[in-house]
Amino acid sequence: MKAAVYEGPRTVSVRDVPDAASEHPLRRP
Repeated sequence: MKAAVYEGPRTVSVRDVPDAASEHPLRRP
């Protein structure tokens, strides 16, 4: 799957990550 990875305050990259990573999303409310 693809996930948005926040590398910094204004840096966001889209990477292919294992499906297992979807269990711990980096989303914030």
